[in-house]
Amino acid sequence: MDRRQFLTTSGLALGSLALGAPAIAQAKTKVRVGYLHTVAVDGQIWTGIDRGTFAKQGLDLEMRQFNTGLELFQALAQRIQHREDVLHQRAGADAEQV
Repeated sequence: MDRRQFLTTSGLALGSLALGAPAIAQAKTKVRVGYLHTVAVDGQIWTGIDRGTFAKQGLDLEMRQFNTGLELFQALAQRIQHREDVLHQRAGADAEQV
C-alpha cells in the first residue's frame, strides 16, 4: 500500500466514524418559551417534548405559561425594553472607550 492509498483509506475511515458518532459534545441552547394555555399550543409543545424533537435539535426549553394575551404581551415588552437598555449601556461604554 503506497502513501496516497493509505491516506485516502484512513481519511475515509475517520470520516465515516465522525459522521456516525452522536453529537453528544454539543451544548444545548437554552430557550425561554412563553405560551398561552390553549389546546392547540399545548399539544404542539408537549408533543415536541415527548418525542424529543427539541432535544434532538439541541434546545433546552424553559417553559412559562401565560393565562392571557395581555400577560404575554407585557412580559415580551419588558424583555424588549430590558434588551434595549442593555444595548444602549453597551453602546455608551464603547463610545467612552473610543
